[in-house]
Amino acid sequence: MNDDFRMFARIGHFHNNTLLEISKDSFLKFEALNKENELLKSKGKFENNGFTIYNENEKIDILEYSLIKESIKVVVFLGAFLESYFFELSAIALGQQYTEKHIEKLDLASKIILIPRLITGKEVDKSLHFWGEIKNLIKWRNKIIHNKTKNSSEFFKNINPEKYDPKPLYKEFDMLKFLNSIKILFKELDRIDPEGFHSSRINSNMKKL
Repeated sequence: MNDDFRMFARIGHFHNNTLLEISKDSFLKFEALNKENELLKSKGKFENNGFTIYNENEKIDILEYSLIKESIKVVVFLGAFLESYFFELSAIALGQQYTEKHIEKLDLASKIILIPRLITGKEVDKSLHFWGEIKNLIKWRNKIIHNKTKNSSEFFKNINPEKYDPKPLYKEFDMLKFLNSIKILFKELDRIDPEGFHSSRINSNMKKL
């Protein structure tokens, strides 16, 4: 491989790090906001027509919205990090044209499996628990980015609207598991690629978690 091309292709690596940093920082901010939210909720509440009204309801509503925003940032930027990282890895190892023609249109889970195999002849171990969390992360990233509305009449056919109480988005998944699954993914890359052809500072980037 031409070393000049290798260096050129690695320019995007700095953006990979930034995407990961945004996810990590948003998670840490989420954790701090969540503690504040729970503290406010502990100050008291009452029931009104089946709905819980907290003594600090206005502040809690603001915090809940912030929690949703930070959780979206964690999921979306983690997905963007993986997309960016594996595209760059493929472009460096397999060539930009090959990647654009044969790899780019694959779904993200397939890229994570196929690209390391094409480079090293080995796959990450999908039997490990982390793989389920990686797929769950991808599922939620897609749901958030490609969100589709539903016909309310159809939706509420079998649900009482007065009792419908959807979970906040951030309670639908475990962001810490998402972050830890990515740590394990990169340990798997280290295992199947002992020469270190893939280059990542992922463990040091998330050492605060």
